Amino acid sequence: MSHHVDWLTDRSSVEGDQLVVHLAGELDLASTVSVADACTHGLHRSVRVDLRDLTFMDCAGYSGLVTARNLLTSRGSTFVLLHADGEPARLLATLEAVSTANGQVSMQGQLPDAPLGPREEEVS
Repeated sequence: MSHHVDWLTDRSSVEGDQLVVHLAGELDLASTVSVADACTHGLHRSVRVDLRDLTFMDCAGYSGLVTARNLLTSRGSTFVLLHADGEPARLLATLEAVSTANGQVSMQGQLPDAPLGPREEEVS
């Protein structure tokens, strides 16, 4: 399955009970609902989101990932972000630093911290 909204393209595939969503382009306000829908359609035990081709993500776009994560975890599913790099990785690092500095509950363990590179982080 593939979708294109403004500057974001998502392509998904199913591997057993796991949904893999590949995002490419820009994740921002215009694509927030689209990315949340792409990650949450169907009843999958695990959703993996590959960010390697994502060139831009702002806080509004990030909220689409948070929405997806919240819905999936309420269903008992896991949510994994893979291969964040560049701008998206910097945003994730900034959000983690702000949460920590403000004494808020850290997003660590819920959404990955910045330099993911080739490793994987699981959100459970």
